[in-house]
Amino acid sequence: MSGLLETMPRSNFTSRYEWYDTVIGGSSLILRGRSALEYLGYFSGYRNYNEIEVYALENGRYANVYYKIVNNLSDIEHVNDGRVLCSTFSQAINDMLNTYPYEDEQALVEALSDYYFRNNSSFEGLNIHPANQPLFETMKNWAIEYYDEALA
Repeated sequence: MSGLLETMPRSNFTSRYEWYDTVIGGSSLILRGRSALEYLGYFSGYRNYNEIEVYALENGRYANVYYKIVNNLSDIEHVNDGRVLCSTFSQAINDMLNTYPYEDEQALVEALSDYYFRNNSSFEGLNIHPANQPLFETMKNWAIEYYDEALA
């Protein structure tokens, strides 16, 4: 990774949205995983965390942006808010389940818990791929417990 630049630190910005917009806004990169969950507002993020996960067609110029190379961005379920492309919630959850335990368990459980809370104690509407269903059943229970503990 020699010769790659670091993005401006997140602490230089007033919001995570401003930071993501400045770093990847207007590009063909799609936020993924923890970064997508944070951008969508389902994960609160980590203080002073300066890493971004994206889907890309090729590696980029930043050392702290993790580029998952794909052949076609149209295969990734995503939303476009006019500046930033971001994986859908279901896409981000499935991606994290596909790579578990290598992904961020805290972000995954917090996001599932928040989804559950926002959807009247339901996971309805979440599209989990069949291969991910067994792990989702376990994580779902953790998310409900996380939600219950937050209310206690």
